[in-house]
Amino acid sequence: MQRLEAEAARKFAEKKRRVAQEHLRKKMQANLKEKVAARSFAKNYLAEMNGVVFGHLEAEGAFYDPVKKEVETSFMPWLLDGVVQQASTVSTAQALCDDLLTSALQAAVAQHAAAAAQQAAIEAKKAEEEAAAQAKKEAEAAAKAAAEGEAAGDEE
Repeated sequence: MQRLEAEAARKFAEKKRRVAQEHLRKKMQANLKEKVAARSFAKNYLAEMNGVVFGHLEAEGAFYDPVKKEVETSFMPWLLDGVVQQASTVSTAQALCDDLLTSALQAAVAQHAAAAAQQAAIEAKKAEEEAAAQAKKEAEAAAKAAAEGEAAGDEE
């Protein structure tokens, strides 16, 4: 009897141990399912947030291309300053060239006017000399004709 009681007690203890073991297994499986579900939810939630957060940080300038930033902050201002300086130099040179051409044109016009006035004075002097020479020839011809007329009158 003792043996039967001991066997029954052993079976009862074994059953109790197996029930406790099954209960622990179910509890661990439920805990594992809960962790998997929580991880899956967190992963989906963070995946959506990940894009939003990175987009927001990128918009605020937290992430930038160092080459692009260097070009925008150093190279482009330097290049634009050089272009402005070159354009200013070209503009100044064009203004000086325009002034030089204007003054040269004015000098040429003044020189042409002076030459035209001098030419007119020379032509007037020449016309005056020709008129004087013509008057002298006419006076000589008249004097000669008068002298011939007197000589012809004396011969008669």
